[in-house]
Amino acid sequence: MKKSWLILLVLLGACSSAHEEQITVKVSGKNEIRIHGVPAEALKQLARDTSNTIWLSLLPVYRQPANEDLIDDQPEQPGKYKIVNSDISFTPDTAFVKGQPYFVRYYRYAEGGSLWDIVRKKNKPGEHPYTDVPFKL
Repeated sequence: MKKSWLILLVLLGACSSAHEEQITVKVSGKNEIRIHGVPAEALKQLARDTSNTIWLSLLPVYRQPANEDLIDDQPEQPGKYKIVNSDISFTPDTAFVKGQPYFVRYYRYAEGGSLWDIVRKKNKPGEHPYTDVPFKL
């Protein structure tokens, strides 16, 4: 009985050992940001898309609200995305405001869908975990 529990724990530990991507945002130029750390597989998929729909589903850019309770109710910052080497460049339609905080929300679609992720991290089925990466001009 103890051996079967040990084997189960080893298997579950091996399944959950996938590393979490480290996404960083750098201000590049006066009105552009560079998002670094997106996995190569995702970049290949994004390179095929000519509309902003898939970009907004993976890496939307938002203006940081003064009230943190309203963070999930912010509209996306409209703009253009493009791949530059291994980074993603985002240029907003209207210029970023100097001193105003913004953030990029990175949805981690590769994580959170398995039964173990739902149990361990208390994710709800159909919801995807995300990371908010703040930046300021």
